[in-house]
Amino acid sequence: MIETFINAYTANEFNVEMLVKKLNGESSFKGKSPVDPFCYQRQTRTI
Repeated sequence: MIETFINAYTANEFNVEMLVKKLNGESSFKGKSPVDPFCYQRQTRTI
């Protein structure tokens, strides 16, 4: 089961660098994904 999902959308150099900074605590995660990772299906949610 995946408890956390990070969508960087693309693997371009900028996004990868920013993701690494966030995972290392050098920058905070902000905002909310405009995409529903559960595909609008209630049964796919674990919580």
